[in-house]
Amino acid sequence: MRGTLSDSFEFRGVNFRDRFNIKVVKTDFILPPKRERKIAIPGRHGQYDYGAECWEERTIRLECDVIEKLSRADLREISYILGKKGKLYLWDEPDKYYVGEIYHGGEIMDFPKQNMRTFTLEFICEPFAYRESKTIEFEGELQIDYQGTMDTPCILELDNPSKGSNGFLITQLKRR
Repeated sequence: MRGTLSDSFEFRGVNFRDRFNIKVVKTDFILPPKRERKIAIPGRHGQYDYGAECWEERTIRLECDVIEKLSRADLREISYILGKKGKLYLWDEPDKYYVGEIYHGGEIMDFPKQNMRTFTLEFICEPFAYRESKTIEFEGELQIDYQGTMDTPCILELDNPSKGSNGFLITQLKRR
């Protein structure tokens, strides 16, 4: 991970501890809710449940503490960085990231009006953590070791630099 990430977070390539002296005091990792698939049937009590198969967005709340006073220019820069969707890295899993954004940044805008030292950032993220891409060169057979905990889409990109016509056989096996 780039820079000091202890008690910090990195968003859109900016480590907030290194750049703005903002540290994370507490995190709130909430398991994303499952998407309900239910239907009400006339004349039947309750609802028929088709079973939840997909996940909704994940909310990650970071309670942050400002170590040194921030200038108005710093606040503008923070608002600019947090104003777009990006990759969110957390100190306790620096090899993984979430893709998300902040929809309500009201607390940050109140900084110039008050002597606030603690504030909360609420990132709305895709349900699962990601890892950076890996490039593997191989000949013959290759078994990919999937280390995830959930069936999620992935991209396998095969590049055949030779001019010959080599056949590729891709087999998907379910993880047990």
